[in-house]
Amino acid sequence: MDIYIFKDFKNLKNLDISGNPISNEYAVKLKEYIPNCNINCFYLKYADENSSEITDLNWQGCAELWHGNTDNNIYTAKFEIFDGVDTKIITSNKPSYRININTCTTSGDITIKVYNTNKTLFKKDNPVNENVIVSKENAKNLKVDIIGKKAKGNLKIQVN
Repeated sequence: MDIYIFKDFKNLKNLDISGNPISNEYAVKLKEYIPNCNINCFYLKYADENSSEITDLNWQGCAELWHGNTDNNIYTAKFEIFDGVDTKIITSNKPSYRININTCTTSGDITIKVYNTNKTLFKKDNPVNENVIVSKENAKNLKVDIIGKKAKGNLKIQVN
């Protein structure tokens, strides 16, 4: 599928391409072309036994001067105003792992919630150097909600 065609669909709100496995890089390009769209897709996973990855799942809200970047196991973001929810999926081939969470806000609040289908593993406002240990039993369907309430600042989430 040629993603260049999506440049003409900047107002698209929902896109379901779950039948087409795509790489993370492909998904990032789609988000660039149609930034306000909820994209439902299936990401390709790589066989590296020690790999971890943070990928986008959903975005709802308002942000100004938002600069977010994901590089495999690290997600960073800087923002002037963030009011909404950014949801990420965490996958890892490790039997257990640690998620390090750091936020720095100069105004407003950032709440970080780490959860799976069965329970909430962590939830805290403005966490600084917090670690969440994820066991093999809790790793399936693991998500992170980044909830901004008129927040200004930055954050970093790293999977080790």
